[in-house]
Amino acid sequence: MRKCHHHYQWHDGELKCARCGHRKWLTHGTKRKIVKVCVFSVLVVIGFMGYQQYGNTMINYIQTQKPQQIVVNSIINVTKTVEAKTTNTTTTAFLIHNLINEQRKSNGLTPLSWNPKLAQASLNHSTDMANRDYFEHNDPEGHDFVYRYSQVGFDCQIPISSSEYSEGGENIMFLDGYLGEKTVASQTVTGWMNSAGHRANILTSYFQSEGIGVAESLDGKIYATEDFC
Repeated sequence: MRKCHHHYQWHDGELKCARCGHRKWLTHGTKRKIVKVCVFSVLVVIGFMGYQQYGNTMINYIQTQKPQQIVVNSIINVTKTVEAKTTNTTTTAFLIHNLINEQRKSNGLTPLSWNPKLAQASLNHSTDMANRDYFEHNDPEGHDFVYRYSQVGFDCQIPISSSEYSEGGENIMFLDGYLGEKTVASQTVTGWMNSAGHRANILTSYFQSEGIGVAESLDGKIYATEDFC
């Protein structure tokens, strides 16, 4: 009888020869090997599933995090833009004008009208002081407010007697460290009213109009000019 070269296969919980049906009894060591193989297979499957889940989680994390970073950058940019301009100089000029007229009214004087040409002359001087870092009534070339009036096509001659007339007047202010329209306006007018010469200009009875120009330097310094006629 020809000897069978057993070809064992796992079937119904035991090893059987596929050719002759011979059963192979498992030793303790063999059982341990089979258990190890099964456990290893299970761990491989679990590990693969975990890796796949982890990969999906990381993809979702990256996809959800990128838009948030863009929003943060946008917020930072908006914040920087707001901080870059702390005082609206046009609004400040009109606030100063109103406060000046309050001072005149409280002293029994008529309010000053707003003169666009005087406002332009004032703004030109404030801007020049801010840009060239000086604080004087006369610019570095020696030009005074009468010259600046002429540069905007304005001539001020107010008769104050039969033989005298006034060419107007000017107040200037420099503020460092003050922010906000209301704060700058109130500090400017308070400073002028506490100075004898500036107060005299504000309370000059024959002045009928004024213009105010406010400028801010790149390092946040405020320059204000008030021109009268």
